[in-house]
Amino acid sequence: MVKLRHLATGACLGLFALGGLAAAEEQTKLYDTGPDVISGYVRFVNAARADVAITAGGSGALALGTGMIGRFQAVPARQELTATLAVAGKTAEVSVTLLPDEFVTIAVLDDAASLVLRDQPQDFNALKADIAFLNADPGCAGGVMRAGAKKTVVFSAVAPGQLARRSVNPVAALIEAGCGEAAAGGVLDLGLLEAGKRYSVVVVPDGAGGHVLIGGQDERARY
Repeated sequence: MVKLRHLATGACLGLFALGGLAAAEEQTKLYDTGPDVISGYVRFVNAARADVAITAGGSGALALGTGMIGRFQAVPARQELTATLAVAGKTAEVSVTLLPDEFVTIAVLDDAASLVLRDQPQDFNALKADIAFLNADPGCAGGVMRAGAKKTVVFSAVAPGQLARRSVNPVAALIEAGCGEAAAGGVLDLGLLEAGKRYSVVVVPDGAGGHVLIGGQDERARY
């Protein structure tokens, strides 16, 4: 995930500043598949306070720094997939079975806990941008996303482990969010949205009892 800019409004946001994905991620293929295989798509989000390593099937580790969002990887559909998550000396396994063309985001939390967020986008409009709001914070009750100078509510009442999606006009997007009455730290500047592109805005814990936004343009890894 690239093209991300943060307008930091608190010291905690430095922890979650994102850059481009490391080249190593492009080379890390967690599951065997190919263009002729009926597939879904999975990605990992680091919602923990430390670096995350993900391994599966004896492949190399996918490493994500704090606040980083991985690319979607094609994986075989209708087949149970297991990954081992490692965070700050803690490890845990997560298993998931995807439907064809389903997009699954696995948020990795402290102590290697995880949240699985499922999405099967419908009716994509190539003349619009597509934006999803993901609540990857177990402590964020009633996630709300607002956009623009008028703070227009785009999504509301999004529970932890859930997401909401809609098509929007390709305009410049400044995003804020909250959890009930509590504001999530900072403003997320997605820049000028591009028609035909997908974007994700994710609420994650800030490590101090609050919430913070990460996000940017979705990307898929090569087969």
